[in-house]
This record gives sequence, C-alpha cells and structure tokens, in this order.
Amino acid sequence: MPATTWNPADKSAGFTLSEGDLRAAATGGGNIGVRANYSATTGKYYFEALANVHTDNTYDGVGIVKMSQALNNVFQGTGGAEMIKNGGIDVAGAVILANYVAGGNGHVYCVAVDLTAKLFWGRVDGGNWNNDAGANPATGVGGISISAAGSINGAECAPYVASSMTTIDVTANFGASAYAFTPPAGFGNWNTVSGLPGGGASALSEWWFFS
Repeated sequence: MPATTWNPADKSAGFTLSEGDLRAAATGGGNIGVRANYSATTGKYYFEALANVHTDNTYDGVGIVKMSQALNNVFQGTGGAEMIKNGGIDVAGAVILANYVAGGNGHVYCVAVDLTAKLFWGRVDGGNWNNDAGANPATGVGGISISAAGSINGAECAPYVASSMTTIDVTANFGASAYAFTPPAGFGNWNTVSGLPGGGASALSEWWFFS
C-alpha cells in the first residue's frame, strides 16, 4: 500500500509538491488547495503539519475536507474544518474557535479527528487542544462538532491544506516517521487507513481524481 502523501492528482495548479509529495507550497493567487491521497468516513486519525512558511491569519490553514468539496471553494463552502495561523478553528465556513495562540513559521499544527463521533481537535505544537486545558481527544472531551447540517457530517474526508491570497508552505507527517508531538491515545495515523469505499475507510490511489 502506498504511503499517505499530498495527492498530485487532487490539487489546485497553484500548489507545488516536493519532498516525496509531503511538502505543499502555494504563494497565493486565489482559493486553492490540495488533499491527501487517502480518505475515511469513520475512525480516529491524527496528523501533523510543520509550517515552513505561513503568513495569513484568516484563511490559509490545515485540516480535513470532504472529498466532494471543490478545492477552489473551501472557504465559501461547507465541507472543511481547519486550523489557521492564529490558532483559530473554522468549521463549514464559520469560525467556531477564535484566535488563541500564535502559529506560523516554524510551528507544528496538530490535527486529531474522530470521524465516527464527528469531533475535531486542533493545537499548535504541544499546547492545549482547542485552547481548553480539559479537552482530550483520547477521552472524547472538548471536541468541536463537525456534524452540523451541510458540513462534513459523515462524509468521506481527507487531510488538506488550503491557501487564499498569501503564502503557505507546510510539510505533513501522516505517520510514516516519528511525530514531533505525542498523538492522543486511540488515534491512528493516516498511513494506516485502508479498505474499500462504504466500509468505513477508502484507500484512494493516484488514479482517481481540494482552497
């Protein structure tokens, strides 16, 4: 089974991939993005993204997005949940958690998602999940709901990185190497996602077809 990477067959033209398709860089020029090459509908998953360059506090970010969401419309659409530079979290085009911690260049965005319970957690480096000292993905506490009507809600989703009008350049770790920070207990990595569509997860190869 191929390792999880950003998918060169599922990206906007404005993104450039390198380092074995783990590094995704864009320098602006409209709402663009790139999805990973594996997706899932259920299960608990974790990944990290090192911000080599991240200059925008509002729209550029890292998170998950449903496979049916157009890559040029994530910010206006309802199909994504993402962390942005200032630590805020956006779900389905609405800010759910406002600015709380500086991210940006040199910081690691940690994303944990329970697709079965439809909950999302994000943190910058080893900080508190969702800016809440009591939040804990391992126990299901303090997660941000992604089950609102019209949002991710049970859809097939994949990790993604998105850009609007400024530079974002991140290197993902989907579990093929040691993480910078400890994943929550019970959360697997996207390198373990396998199976068939409709069975809880689907392995998407680069023959098939993300702001």
